[in-house]
Amino acid sequence: MKTSRIFFLILFCLVFQHSQASTYKSTEANSLAYQNNSSSPLNNIASGGFKLHFRQLLKEHKFIKLNQLLHSLQTDSESNILTEGRLFVAYESFEIKNISSESDFISWVNTTPNAYQAYLARASYYYRMGWQSRGHKWANETKKEQFNKMSDYFKKSMSDISRALKINKRSMVPYYLLIGISKISGADSEPMQVMKKALKINPLSFAIREQYLHFITPRWGGSYEAMESFVNKSLTYASKNQKLKLLQGSLYTEAGYSQALINQYSFSNELYTKALEFGDNHKILYERGKNNYRIDEYDNTIKDLSSAIKLYAENARYYYWRSNAFAGLKQYTKASADIQQAYKLDPDDKYIIKSHKRMVSILERQGYDLNQNNKPSAAIEKYNEALLLDSKKSDLYSRRARAYINLNKLDLAYNDMTTAIKINPKNINYYLLIDYLLAKKKNWNKIISYWNQFIKLSPEHSRAYMERGGAYFHKGDLKAAIKNAKIAADMGNIEGKEMYEKYKHLM
Repeated sequence: MKTSRIFFLILFCLVFQHSQASTYKSTEANSLAYQNNSSSPLNNIASGGFKLHFRQLLKEHKFIKLNQLLHSLQTDSESNILTEGRLFVAYESFEIKNISSESDFISWVNTTPNAYQAYLARASYYYRMGWQSRGHKWANETKKEQFNKMSDYFKKSMSDISRALKINKRSMVPYYLLIGISKISGADSEPMQVMKKALKINPLSFAIREQYLHFITPRWGGSYEAMESFVNKSLTYASKNQKLKLLQGSLYTEAGYSQALINQYSFSNELYTKALEFGDNHKILYERGKNNYRIDEYDNTIKDLSSAIKLYAENARYYYWRSNAFAGLKQYTKASADIQQAYKLDPDDKYIIKSHKRMVSILERQGYDLNQNNKPSAAIEKYNEALLLDSKKSDLYSRRARAYINLNKLDLAYNDMTTAIKINPKNINYYLLIDYLLAKKKNWNKIISYWNQFIKLSPEHSRAYMERGGAYFHKGDLKAAIKNAKIAADMGNIEGKEMYEKYKHLM
């Protein structure tokens, strides 16, 4: 969109000349406050950890428990629409972008074939996999194979949605998914038909109205006029659901998005700020936070994303962008904590994965530099932070072991080296370090057993025979020492040749 600033200023003067002058502040926060006072058994996970809880139950195949919790949320939303947010977040938990997760959903359906929750959860999974297959580029930049794959997943999602609706016609979640699927199918009238069906069940649904509004934006082939008309109709129900007033900011939000696409971040932020006058909205705070990051306003990025997370703690991207801002300010401990949370919430997001790896590398480098500058305790703290992010990176244990050695904490160093070897048993440097640690205790048999392990895995490594020969020599087994030195020498190892010449004269 290449529309000028003046056009947008004129547009919004026209669009909102008939809008209500009053605004509604902190609507979403008030909604959460209501939820926390609800009698629902899920209050303990209503703010943060919600998705992780459901995914853990899925991973453990606790399908009966999942059905019970989801039905409880469904019942709550039917009793009071203000609680619908938790129901939608619960099903968003199953929007996992990993093909290997399909087997879990299949098991769920097979275990409880009469439970609408199982079909709806799998439909949510296929819905997300469909969008994931398509990618996020413009249509003319997307391959036909991607569209075909998306279509296949959407067909699976629609099949499960149909089954879920046959069992339970009261759930709004199927319609939420269908709005997105029907829009991408090319039949422009379908999203409206789906939306109307959903609102017949409950016209007060914010989630349905927000989803429909998203798919009639100009970027999806809609118009500002269509958006304005739908917002005004929705406001007739605002007295019964105050959250609907947030929809008034949608036109400013869409205009802000279009300006961000052409790198007009400051003007985009003005539009987002205007949108926020109609109430606190974590999605708009997120968009403004991203803009602030792109213009190096890291403090404002952190402020916006912290506000977004306070309103909604379940979006991995909120932590990802705040982590980037903390890193920009070189506040790596805070950046590490945020990228760790982002990775927990969405371990399949390629941007989060990349940032996660980068943060591990930064902390590892900081630890190395601190240890080199005789600050082993501070180095260990950095390695600890890095290990919280990646507990399977063997080099972190090896580097932390060296810091422990500088503090003369040899037992801790030894423990780290055993872990490093378990993770990567073919790295000779790990065996050299554990050799050093065990030599301090003159535990030659243990050293020999480690070299036996390494040689079995890497019989071509000449130094291993030389080191094992040295251990045999210190143990007092000169014959074995000469034999190993000879093997190393024959393999061309210079030190092995010197050792062999030295040992054979001792016979």
